Amino acid sequence: MTSKSLEMDVTIEDLSDEKISVLKARGYGKFQRLVLTEPGGAVYPHEYRQLSQAYHNFHFRSDDIVVMSYPRSGSTWTREILWAMVNLDRLHLAENHHVNTRVFPIHYPSSSINTESTSDENDVQISATHEEIDEQPSVSGEQPSAPVSELTSLPATSQPPAVSENSEPFDKRLEDISNQRKRARESQLSLAERMVKRSRIDLKAGEVGDNVAVPVPMVDRGRCDPRTIIGVIVDRDENDFYRTAVKAGILSTKYSRNQFDLCPQILK
Repeated sequence: MTSKSLEMDVTIEDLSDEKISVLKARGYGKFQRLVLTEPGGAVYPHEYRQLSQAYHNFHFRSDDIVVMSYPRSGSTWTREILWAMVNLDRLHLAENHHVNTRVFPIHYPSSSINTESTSDENDVQISATHEEIDEQPSVSGEQPSAPVSELTSLPATSQPPAVSENSEPFDKRLEDISNQRKRARESQLSLAERMVKRSRIDLKAGEVGDNVAVPVPMVDRGRCDPRTIIGVIVDRDENDFYRTAVKAGILSTKYSRNQFDLCPQILK
């Protein structure tokens, strides 16, 4: 079966069992179903068809804001997109200068093949200290209500507290991140995934009625880059976007080998 996508100009063809056997003999993997994409001649697991079809059938609203960042640029890209996700009213500032210096991951686990290991060797402390964060100028031109170095720890909770987006959203989010770093270390979650989970929980529960950041993966011309994320900033009061996105299978995430990155996982 061969399908043609006019929107993305990508042809996806199911490989025969004979071709799959040849690829397995070459050490490609243990996948039972594979697809061939053109142009490029790239081979992907069959789930790629589901992902591409989900995007063909998914429609963004005219008032949605899509924030894109270049992939494969490491933590700089991650900080850029996180800054954009929590500074919706200051997106125009990104056109003037880099904004990644205003986002500091307090702590995240390093990349490790053995993710079940509890050794301290797998933990990496970010070099940024509270004092270094306080010294960075605010892109909004205003000072935070309190220095980060003076923040006190809050008791660990099952869910992060809701963060107001009405006044100084970045500084409030930074305060919340700093206060929750103990819980993040215990649960071995990266800053990026905590951001994703918070956004998804808020949107699902309907607690946030506007300006909700929902990261989704992107497919571009037959390539499914796990580090290419689109941050869709949603401005609406209903939950239709969340339900549609989950049904399409584009909001589920899992760890990649580098736990600071996110990659798509198709919902079956």
